[in-house]
Amino acid sequence: MEDFTPALTTILIADDHQLLIDAVTQGLRNETDLTLRTAHSLAETLRALQEAPIDLVLLDVKMPGMNGMESVIEVIRAAKTGAVALFSGNIDEAFARLALREGAAGFVPKTLPMRVLPSAIRLMCSGEVFMPVTRRDASDPEEPEARPLVERELRILHMVQAGLTNKEIARQIESSEVRIKMYLRTIFAKIGAKNRAHAVSIVRAQGRI
Repeated sequence: MEDFTPALTTILIADDHQLLIDAVTQGLRNETDLTLRTAHSLAETLRALQEAPIDLVLLDVKMPGMNGMESVIEVIRAAKTGAVALFSGNIDEAFARLALREGAAGFVPKTLPMRVLPSAIRLMCSGEVFMPVTRRDASDPEEPEARPLVERELRILHMVQAGLTNKEIARQIESSEVRIKMYLRTIFAKIGAKNRAHAVSIVRAQGRI
């Protein structure tokens, strides 16, 4: 019988605080399916993404070289099929939500209990979005209407309307099927759609596709 060794999930901790990196590394030491790499600046992060596939980047938005959303988008694009999550102790909620619209996999507060981190990591690596619910999220029923669809989301819906599969859409925009599923979930949440066909009908009725 052949030995079966499960594939490791590679996590890149992109943060310039060594004490935090040490704490996360220690906290994940028993997670045998996870392997960790580190970067301490935007330049190191981009270099690491060029050197080998990364499944998830925990991206500190304040580390050296970062320039707001512009740099976040740069890392998301460099990660290709990998996921990118904002990793910060203090971040504006509007900034985090904008990052989600640009393709980020979520927001991981540095205050997140260590026991929760492995589950959050696996969730995002599976293509789901991790975004801790805030009081505003729970009490604002107008949230979807307050978040209009961006150009990329409309482009994806155009292709859905044309009958393209997630795989075909991913090829068109040089992304991955996992990322397309994530975009679609975000679109559904914004406009209150139940599925692809419902989303197309809603946006078509608005005259946007």
